[in-house]
Amino acid sequence: MKQVLEERIVVNRQLKDCFEYLRDFSTIEQWDPGVYRAEKLSPGATKDGTEYELILNLPLGQRTKMRYVQQSAQENANITLKGSGEDITALDSLRFEALGPTSTAIHYRAELELRSLSAATKVFILSLIHI
Repeated sequence: MKQVLEERIVVNRQLKDCFEYLRDFSTIEQWDPGVYRAEKLSPGATKDGTEYELILNLPLGQRTKMRYVQQSAQENANITLKGSGEDITALDSLRFEALGPTSTAIHYRAELELRSLSAATKVFILSLIHI
C-alpha cells in the first residue's frame, strides 16, 4: 500500500543556499531523524544518476538500508530521487519557493511503498519521516 507524506517548512535562508544544501541528499541524516547514516556513493558533482546509500532507523534498534538515485533536478527549483530497499520503495520530491530575498519554503513529498513490514514498523517509519 502506498503512503504519501507531504510537508512544508519555511527557513530564513536564500533559496539558492537551501537548494545547494539539499541537492546533496547525503545531508538527509542531518534533518531526518529516521535516517541513521547517509553516504553519497557517486564521485564528483551531484547530477542525475547520482547514487546514495541510506541506513534507516527502525523500531527496537533495528536498521535497514536503502539505495537512492537522483532522478532529476532543476536548478533552484526541485529535486526528485527514487529509493529502494528490501521492504521499502520511495519517490522523494523537494520543491523550493522563494518567499523573499532571505526566506524559502521547502515542499517535501515522499511516496512510500512499505512491503512486508509489521504494522507497528510502518507506523514508526511514517512518524519519523519529516523535514
